[in-house]
Amino acid sequence: PNPAVDFLNIRSNMNLKNSAISIIDLSGKEKRRERIRDNMSTKEIDISDLKAGIYYVKIIDSAGSESTRKIYVK
Repeated sequence: PNPAVDFLNIRSNMNLKNSAISIIDLSGKEKRRERIRDNMSTKEIDISDLKAGIYYVKIIDSAGSESTRKIYVK
């Protein structure tokens, strides 16, 4: 997989309205949390202040369903 550098682009087949996106490090500490209030299927998140390494991106939609993916930050 390609590592993310300064921005993380999240794309979804679903509308992300009223979803929460968290970026979590390997120790389980939440490094960033963003709430999406508008109708959109893409979201760009600034990750330029994160140290290089592996993180998890967790999306919780308005129905409470969770999806987690691993990302690499360069």
